[in-house]
Amino acid sequence: MASVRDAFPARLATVANAIFILSDSACSEVGCLWIGRDQSNDPSAWWVRDILIEAEHRGKGCGEEGMLLSEDYARSQGAPTLGLSVFGINHSTRGLHELLSYETTSIKMRKNLA
Repeated sequence: MASVRDAFPARLATVANAIFILSDSACSEVGCLWIGRDQSNDPSAWWVRDILIEAEHRGKGCGEEGMLLSEDYARSQGAPTLGLSVFGINHSTRGLHELLSYETTSIKMRKNLA
């Protein structure tokens, strides 16, 4: 994946990107989180590039803990905002982010013509 290679050229975390392995209370790996500086016009903003939770661990609070970790990390880097993208059809994830006070900033729509 070119974006990962570009973000981690030395295969190590950089000032602008970090990866966290997420674990549950038994210290079992349940997923991972990639957070980095936003590529927008605001260099101080941060972005959740990816958060993955293994299917058997979804709905158990692991995603929420990952998002809280991302907020804490971004805040520690001086970020005034943290953004992310969520597919519209992913209702459970959208619900989680709304509970965590994330606001919708854009909506992309399409219609299947076939």
